[in-house]
Amino acid sequence: MTETSDLLELAGLIKSGEARRIRESAGITTESIGADLGVSAATVARWETSAIGPSRRHALAWLKLLRSIGRAAGRTG
Repeated sequence: MTETSDLLELAGLIKSGEARRIRESAGITTESIGADLGVSAATVARWETSAIGPSRRHALAWLKLLRSIGRAAGRTG
């Protein structure tokens, strides 16, 4: 996948609420995601609700985490 397609994929996951569902279904907190990405839990929550958008670097790292969580939970991605 290209970086652009990765960013579009993440945008779709956010808009549909799937990014949050993936995290919650795995029992992972916004604090944990934030710690992995070097941001606060509040920032992750704002990303999930589209209140603010992540930087390109954070977006790509977040998508990688979501894919990993999804695979661990048996979701495709």
